[in-house]
Amino acid sequence: MTRPEHDVTDTREPVSALRTGTGRPGATHPPGFPIGRRVPVTLLPPGLLRTAARPLPPQPRSRRAILAAAIAAAVLLAGAGLLVRAATAAPSPRDVVQEFFAALAAHDGSLTAGSACNRNPLCTAGALDSGYEPPRNVTIAAETGSREERQVQVAYTLGGHRYTSTVTVTALHSTSVFHGTSWWIRTPPGTQLTGPPATPVPIAVAAARLPTQPADAHDAAPAEIWAPPGRYTITRPETPILETATLTLDVTDNPTTSITLPSTIKPAAITTAQQLIHQRLDDCAAQQTFIPSIGRWGGCPMSYLDKHFVTDAPTWTIQDYPQLDLQPASDGSISVITTAPGRAMIHYRWTNEFIEPRQWHDVTDTREIKVTGNVAADNGVLQWYPR
Repeated sequence: MTRPEHDVTDTREPVSALRTGTGRPGATHPPGFPIGRRVPVTLLPPGLLRTAARPLPPQPRSRRAILAAAIAAAVLLAGAGLLVRAATAAPSPRDVVQEFFAALAAHDGSLTAGSACNRNPLCTAGALDSGYEPPRNVTIAAETGSREERQVQVAYTLGGHRYTSTVTVTALHSTSVFHGTSWWIRTPPGTQLTGPPATPVPIAVAAARLPTQPADAHDAAPAEIWAPPGRYTITRPETPILETATLTLDVTDNPTTSITLPSTIKPAAITTAQQLIHQRLDDCAAQQTFIPSIGRWGGCPMSYLDKHFVTDAPTWTIQDYPQLDLQPASDGSISVITTAPGRAMIHYRWTNEFIEPRQWHDVTDTREIKVTGNVAADNGVLQWYPR
């Protein structure tokens, strides 16, 4: 039973007792203890006390918001995966080899990159535009090897024949997650072309120039150039002495191939060379001396030794010109050698008397004529250079 509020009384000590320190026996209070007004205290019955309400649990997110967040996360993950996959999707060894032959099919040697193209005129733009036929019907026959190196066998048709070459492709690994393994051709198919060490005019391989030395170069090394597979037209332009030379060469996968161009002397150059030699002999015969000599090249191919004290001026007559063999030389000149000697007749008089009238004695004799040397072009004009 609950008692009414006015029936509850306060039984604590009066405020005066707290202030004066008196009260119940033994009770003590520290001096200066704050004393407020006396306030009646009302005790509430237990039924009137209330318990504090519990906080409500947080409301969960709506299903629509959760679903949207999940979709966004999935899209981000998928995009990142596609980015990594695209960055790491480098061309395979087969792709690299196919790209190599595709560049040849496009007559673009500048795309055949690699160490073989270092300072190589065939690897420049336009070098394969003319005088070149690329391989046809290119197919990948097989691929073997390891993770670091692959051997790709490629078959192609060239000049009506089927050939197979092995291309070594080497891996280049990257530590970046955005760069996978790339491949490069270590051993490109083709041939090392070797040309003559010197040439009178530049030799063209397709539309490129073979890096040969001038004809008068000393100790020139053979010219070398790497050429990818294909059919090449190799040309040496005409000179005042030589005809134009043309060679068709199929390059497959041989280690080295020598360039040997035919050298054909122009008929007009042969006629001019013979005329120059005959004229030289005639000029020598016109010298009224026992040892004829002309110009900077000095000696003539005939001479005579006389031991008498007094002689008159001798005369020479060419009876037969020598038979000559004219061959093209490596420097583009005409090499001249004698196959059958000619003959020159000398006539003079001698005497051992010093007082007139003197008695003269006639002498007629012959000497063989042999010539060697070269006929070369000097600023486009043929000249005879005897040795």
